[in-house]
Amino acid sequence: MQSIQKAELSSTKKKYKPVVFKKKELFKIDTAEKLYTSIKKEFKLSFNKNHNNYDAWTYILSNNIIHSIIKNFNFFEKKNYDDYFHGKIRGITRFTYPETIIARELMFRKKILEAKKESVRLIDLVKGNLVVTTVNQKKLLKNTFVILL
Repeated sequence: MQSIQKAELSSTKKKYKPVVFKKKELFKIDTAEKLYTSIKKEFKLSFNKNHNNYDAWTYILSNNIIHSIIKNFNFFEKKNYDDYFHGKIRGITRFTYPETIIARELMFRKKILEAKKESVRLIDLVKGNLVVTTVNQKKLLKNTFVILL
């Protein structure tokens, strides 16, 4: 939930022009890792031009840039993209309605909502109950029991 960003175009009147994803430069992106780093770089450079990530991402999607790059990957790079980098790219390109983000921020400020960063280590079924073992940033393990009906 913390990685979700506002789906809101910047207020600048200028049309977004890419820096990294120029048509003549796309052939240089020949690995899944280069695609991921190129998206991150484009996002970073968009701020320098008074645009936001959503402007850059909208440009990338509307021009089918991801598809045109991936279709030139070899079998290994397509598998690498599917298995690893797709999730990483999805993590930095999650956008939603601005109202949703405003409501989330308001709930954080009013201490109604609390975000905890934990990683799931194990999911197990014990005596008909679901046990989820997580680890937090302090490396402390925690078991949560979920009763299945």
